This record gives sequence, structure tokens and C-alpha cells, in this order.
Amino acid sequence: MKQWAKQSGFTIVELTIVIVVIAILAAISIVGYVGVKENAVASKIQAELTQTKDQISLYAAKHGGSYPDNLTDIELTNSDVVYDYASDNTVSPKFYALTAWDTTAGNIQYYVSSTQNAVTKGIAPGNNLIPWNEPDADTQPVSGSGTAIVTNTYYSSPASMRLAPGNTNRFLRLSPFTAEVGQVLTITFRMKTDSNWDGTNSMSKVRFSRDTDGGLLGACSYNGVKTSWTEFTCNYTFTLEGVPVRAALGNDGSVGNIWFDDIYVSIK
Repeated sequence: MKQWAKQSGFTIVELTIVIVVIAILAAISIVGYVGVKENAVASKIQAELTQTKDQISLYAAKHGGSYPDNLTDIELTNSDVVYDYASDNTVSPKFYALTAWDTTAGNIQYYVSSTQNAVTKGIAPGNNLIPWNEPDADTQPVSGSGTAIVTNTYYSSPASMRLAPGNTNRFLRLSPFTAEVGQVLTITFRMKTDSNWDGTNSMSKVRFSRDTDGGLLGACSYNGVKTSWTEFTCNYTFTLEGVPVRAALGNDGSVGNIWFDDIYVSIK
């Protein structure tokens, strides 16, 4: 009679436990990696922002306390960090504000200003909340279906953003926005349309809505065909404490594109 050796091995339950453990360890590793990367990006932004702040201070010391009108005055060149800068030498005391983003991590921002010397997490009051490092897609103001970066039509070189017909409620990058009651969210941009654009005031507008349930809080319509670049401004005053607000653009036309350029979003 033949004798069969007893085979040892893993049961289905044991294999399942091993797979679960491996999955948990992999998830922990990914989370850890993301955290390390974000910390590295944050450290890089803080270091470069400190250097830029020192250059601005040096410029002011050489120019009677006046801050540079723009960052080209201090010959700033950097391919990774996106800056939004504002200054006013006509007021007393003179003022500047500088916010920095990294193009690989658009949700990490730090700022300094004439009234905030220490590098601080967040966006400087008055700076653009969604600066676009044109034509970089990672910092495009609105992305997703129906949007495109175009370099043959723009108000300011080298690019603009096109919104195709039939695309509504396209949220701005980094939306929703949070502020104190009474503060004002301002959206300013240049826009133009195709001559055959047939959008209506229903959804072709800037829309402000509650992040919690999408409830409409306010809106500004584009008001008709604009075949040349036209400046457009829309404001929303925060009335609800602790309620984030989403801002969106739309094109409800059946034909005709809308182009947007020089999009500037601020909270004051």
C-alpha cells in the first residue's frame, strides 16, 4: 500500500490574514511617504520665501523704504515656486504682501508681508488665492471636462483658459474658501466669447454656493456676447460663520466658447 506524505500549507483564512496585513502595511507606507513629501515641499517654500523676503527688504533699504513694484525688480527667477505679489508705496506705511505656492503641491501656501515678517502658513490678505503659472496645467484656475489651455487667444501672454459650451458649475481651484463673516470674496477676470455664443443668464455666470449642500448663495451673470476682452468682477460677502463657500464658472450655451484670463481671487 502506498503511503502519501502529508502536505503542509496555508489555509484560505491564513492567506487572507497575510493579504490584509500586507495591504495595511502598504497603506501606512503610502501615507508616510505623502506626509514626508508634503513636509519637504513646505520646507522648500518657507526657505525660498525667506530668501525672497530678504531681497525685498534689501531693495527697500536701497530705495528709501519703497518696495519693488513687481518681483522682476529684484530679478527673481524660479521655476518651481509660484509667487503672488502686491505692493503699494502710495500709502503710509508703505505695504507689500507675498504668497508662495509650489507647483507640485498647490494646496500648500506660505506668506510674508510688510506687517507679517515671519513666514506664515496661508495666503496673504489681498493676494491672489489661485495664481496661475501660465500655461502650467497644475495651477490652471479651473480644470476638468470642457476646459482647455489655449496659447493662440489670450489677454495677457502666454495663455488663457477656454470653457467649452455645455459645461457649467466648474469649480475654481482650491475652492471652497473660508472667511470671517463680513469679509468679501472678490473674483475678477478678463473674458471674451465667440460671436455665435448663445449662453443664457441661467448658468453662464459666476456662482457662489455652500460647500455643505450646494445651496446657491449668490451669482453674477456674464450678460451677453463679448467679442473683445472685457473686465468682469463679482463679489460675495460672507454671511455664515464657519461655512465654506465654493465659487464656480459656467458656460450653458449650446454653441460658442468662453475664454478667461487674468483670473484674480481675493478675500479682504
